[in-house]
Amino acid sequence: MLLSRPAVNSGILRRAGVCAVLLAALCAGSVSADVLVLKNGDRLKGQFVKKDAGVIHFRSGMLGLLQVPQAKVRNVIRPKPEPKPKPQAKKAPPKPEKKFEWRKYFSGRLGGGYTLRDSDYEQRQGASSNVRRIKREDEIFRLYGNVDFDYKNEHLKWDLNYRYMEQDDLRRIDFLELSQLYRHDVGKKWFLQEETSYHRDFQRLVDREIWQTVGIGYRFLDQPRFKLLVAIGPAYQNLEQEDVGSTERMLFAVDQNLDWRTEKNQLRFFEQLEVRANSDRRLITARAGVDNRMVQNLFLRLEYRYDYDSIVNLEDPFLRKMLITSVNYRF
Repeated sequence: MLLSRPAVNSGILRRAGVCAVLLAALCAGSVSADVLVLKNGDRLKGQFVKKDAGVIHFRSGMLGLLQVPQAKVRNVIRPKPEPKPKPQAKKAPPKPEKKFEWRKYFSGRLGGGYTLRDSDYEQRQGASSNVRRIKREDEIFRLYGNVDFDYKNEHLKWDLNYRYMEQDDLRRIDFLELSQLYRHDVGKKWFLQEETSYHRDFQRLVDREIWQTVGIGYRFLDQPRFKLLVAIGPAYQNLEQEDVGSTERMLFAVDQNLDWRTEKNQLRFFEQLEVRANSDRRLITARAGVDNRMVQNLFLRLEYRYDYDSIVNLEDPFLRKMLITSVNYRF
């Protein structure tokens, strides 16, 4: 017995082929980015080519290039371009820590002198005709210097002035002065200051003298080459003498400083005035001089100093005038 295969309806095959083609077109077009939306609701995915004379040219992966009248198209959806990734900002390398450059904030000077004197002379005693021959040897050592520290609004200064004498068999510290000055700027012109100093002076008959002063000051001139400042305030003195003992006083203090120098610091003129006084006693120290650069940081100094003191002895004030020549090194 022979079996026969039933015939297949050709219409069914045709419809199945069309569905397969549309399905393949949709699947293939899904990879593309553009969407063509027709007015009947159909959607095609592919690539929008161009729009020319009322006709939209659209390329589909399976159907190829289509030309669709614009009247049948509702919209063409084109996806937004993906934003470009922002370039990552390069991290700046860490800044190296600033080291404290002490040489930038510290300065100062150091000087000294030595005198050897061999004397052989005659001296008359009083109004009589008695004349005696005197022969003696003197050695005088002198050391002085200061260190300055300036950082922003803070200023510190340390001073040393030392003189030592050997006269025959007599050895003594003829003069010693140690001081510390602190200034704090309050604005550009005004400042506060405090100073502590220690003195020992053989010629003034002072075994120990301590000064403490506080004050407020004003800079009348504050230029790189020309400075003038004045400070006033109370001062405390503690004085010790071998024959008198220890005494304490409160006085009024005035300090004035003037500094002028040439453009390259070849020449510098300085002047300082210190006054400590009350109703009946006063101590005045005035200094003025010139620093002349010889080579690099080596300077020749010529200084005149005037001291007047009626605190130690009111009835017989002490008076001293000195002209000092020295060589100092600045750092």
